Amino acid sequence: MDKTPVVRTFATDQRHVVRPRVMRVAAAALLLGTLACSRWNEFEKDAQRICTKAIQDDHSNLKEAVAPIVKYCVREVIEAVAPCRNEYRYGTDSAIKCIDERTGLPLRNLGVLTTHAMGRLNMMWAGALSAYERQNAFPKGSEDFTPELCHGSPSDAEITKMFAAEPWITLAFSLQNSPEIKFSQYQFRSTGTDRDSRFIAAVAINPNCEGRKLYFSRPGSFNKDGDITGSFIPNVSEDLPKL
Repeated sequence: MDKTPVVRTFATDQRHVVRPRVMRVAAAALLLGTLACSRWNEFEKDAQRICTKAIQDDHSNLKEAVAPIVKYCVREVIEAVAPCRNEYRYGTDSAIKCIDERTGLPLRNLGVLTTHAMGRLNMMWAGALSAYERQNAFPKGSEDFTPELCHGSPSDAEITKMFAAEPWITLAFSLQNSPEIKFSQYQFRSTGTDRDSRFIAAVAINPNCEGRKLYFSRPGSFNKDGDITGSFIPNVSEDLPKL
């Protein structure tokens, strides 16, 4: 039986037969593979810094909501650079170029969609307050989000029709067709009556259209003085928001 040692290289994952006279070369190859792997692991730490800076630079007003957005961002970035990790050694010009190219879209989409989600939550909130002033009740809404549009190109007419129903009519909530709508879904629902009523406005974003969503939500209710109250800072989670 051939007991010739076998080395598995990091970069190509191909098996190479190593003869005893070049064992020191094999050891060096193993060390190099280990270092390459270790340095890519360092990128996972770098991703935390990349995402933190990207989100905080544009959304520092979100305060405690930044942390779950950054967590989501880190995973998206790490998955985006997986092909770079499989093809290039960390730290080379090729690897750096690959990382730059593949992290641009997730970071850009997440930043734009975070801004979009915040703006739409504010619109729903304003609509809910106006609706209560007019009719002494919040629109009921539904547990269902608006349809997912990731895998299509909705027309202006389809977008208009989507919001030509309750609760959107009562909320005076409508959107023009835009790139953000393709990656976003919207929800409003309420429960209770009079001063015991409460509501939640929510936006789900899906930056890569791959099924993993991030939910932004803002609940509203009455305080003891009879005023409608709720935090401007949204709840952000990968779990469905609860009313």
